[in-house]
Formats: sequence, structure tokens, C-alpha cells
Amino acid sequence: MAKLKDGISLVENHDYLMIKTANWAFTMSYGGEKVSGTILKAEGVFEKMCQFVADFKKTPGTTNGDAMRALATKGALDKIWPEWSTATAPEIAVGDIVKIPDFPKKYPGEYEVVEVKRAYAYLRLSDKETCGFHRQMLVVVGKKQPVV
Repeated sequence: MAKLKDGISLVENHDYLMIKTANWAFTMSYGGEKVSGTILKAEGVFEKMCQFVADFKKTPGTTNGDAMRALATKGALDKIWPEWSTATAPEIAVGDIVKIPDFPKKYPGEYEVVEVKRAYAYLRLSDKETCGFHRQMLVVVGKKQPVV
């Protein structure tokens, strides 16, 4: 992994290329492009990044690696997504009540946070089952009411 300036890292592997910051990642591989982290909530950014790479590759002799190296600069990211360096994961604490909007059919309700470890919050799905989710996927809707 090459640490670049401004908190940006570029991973160049034989199977994939990834631009990574503290709160999000953009990956390009044989299977296509994907993103994770705070970039998921930024509307239209994924499409703009894919378009940047496609436009860059129109120049004869350029590769995916060249395009990703060009994208992994503060100037290019500022043009595509000005908030790229300030987007952070939501603060979640034990006792918060959260929703999982990315999976409304599988997890339709509101769930209590029972544990927080680094970027993951573990939710009580039932009396016997807990499951961990990245904080980016959760929306806080309230706090657990104390039992009187």
C-alpha cells in the first residue's frame, strides 16, 4: 500500500486497485468498481469516480492504474467530491436505537446497539441473536428508554 499525501492510500495489487482514506474506499477490479464507507451516502459520487476513470482511459496508452493514480490526488477528489476528507462515520453509542436503511426487507425494524467496537456496532436482533454492522450503514433514531 502506497501512502500518498493528504491521508490518501493507493493499493495496487494484481487483482485490484483501491483508493483508501480513513472513512471510505473506492476499488476497481476485473469484476468492476465498488465503494464502501461514507462515500455510500454521498449521492452521485460513485458515478462521477467511475466516469473520471473511464474518461482518463480514453487517452491512448493509459491503464486502469494510471487512472487510479490520477484519481488518488487531492485535486481530482476535490473536484468530484469536495467533502471527501471531512466525511466521517456517525457517532453511535451503546443504548442507541438505530435503523438499517440499506436492508429494509431483511431488517425492517429498529434495533438497540449493545456493543461498539471500532467502526462496527453490534445490534440486538432478538433475545439470542446479535449482529455487527459498519457504522456507515446505520441511522440513529433515538436512545433506549430507561426501565423505571
